[in-house]
Amino acid sequence: MLKRIPLILLLFLSATNMFADNWLVRFIDQLDDIDSAYIEPQHYPGTLMLQNSYVFDRICLDDGKDKMVFAPDLSVELGPFGGYKYFFGGYSVDLKSFFKSKDRTNFVFSIFTNPFIIDVFYRKAGNDFKLRKITDDDLKIIEGMECTAIKTRNAGVTFSYILNHKRYSAAAAFGQSTNQLRNAGSLILGAGFMRTKFDLNISELVVDMMKKTFHDGTFDELVQNDMDNPDSSTELEGDMLVTRNARFNTISLTGGYGYNWVFAHNWVMGAAAFASPGLKTCEAHFEKLSDVTNNVITGNHGSNEYLTVEEYHHTGINLDFKAHLGITYNNSHWYAGATAAFYDNHYNAHDYHLRNTYGSVNLFAGFYFGKRNK
Repeated sequence: MLKRIPLILLLFLSATNMFADNWLVRFIDQLDDIDSAYIEPQHYPGTLMLQNSYVFDRICLDDGKDKMVFAPDLSVELGPFGGYKYFFGGYSVDLKSFFKSKDRTNFVFSIFTNPFIIDVFYRKAGNDFKLRKITDDDLKIIEGMECTAIKTRNAGVTFSYILNHKRYSAAAAFGQSTNQLRNAGSLILGAGFMRTKFDLNISELVVDMMKKTFHDGTFDELVQNDMDNPDSSTELEGDMLVTRNARFNTISLTGGYGYNWVFAHNWVMGAAAFASPGLKTCEAHFEKLSDVTNNVITGNHGSNEYLTVEEYHHTGINLDFKAHLGITYNNSHWYAGATAAFYDNHYNAHDYHLRNTYGSVNLFAGFYFGKRNK
């Protein structure tokens, strides 16, 4: 019996390798398994394109009584993008602030196949927000001030599976790697993970307010409003806690529907909308108002170092949304068109609700290269 053990192990390993090879072959074949009456794959494996993007970002803070809305000016970006087979990515620079210091980064790497799409992304924003709206009547005069107090970071990965992938191609409208021949739609299911960091430097916010009111001469008006309406002012205790930052982890499921309309030869217009219920855990840190005041007085308001006085932990469910639109002309040699992407994410932390809405409108043109696929 002992002499047969090596033979049994050899047969088992051979069968395992054969099964793995067959599974891998079937999996790769499925990536290109389409109904040729509805989808025509591109005949060249590589692509290069130039993209012009208009990027927007909006953060809304709501503590139940007052609301503040922050948003930077519209960002105009330009850069090269490229792909080979299923992989696609690129880089762009902000034309409006090429020689200015702006703490803003957008990176997306995508894998487009017929049955599924994988997106890996990283977003960083800060240093260039403006206070667009505030509901506190006594502080209306600071609307429009530049705000360096807010910084956000989002990083994560999402996976989407297209149920009707043999007839509907998301890549035809949004990835330029196939060509839709007939109208088709599909349910799209997925999952994802995202890590969000939100920093609010209260000391820096106070300094930004002082700069705004001193610069435009409204500081005296702000003080006078406080003297004329003492009942509307809130007495701030030195040991009062204020939110300094929050960290969110989101595990979400996604459900949506996409549809491609072929309204002319080589033309396609696509739209897709998704809802994502997510389990979000929050970890927030606070500092004393007396420390905030001291930072302003000592000029240490721009420092990222702070003393954590108290921590807050919360777990809950939030519903996020996203949508994609696109129109593309593609003759299998070159292509041009426009896409738009919109994201609406919600977070709860301690005494406020945070809503982050962002997206982009993109104009692009490109061509294909490489050995022609038969």
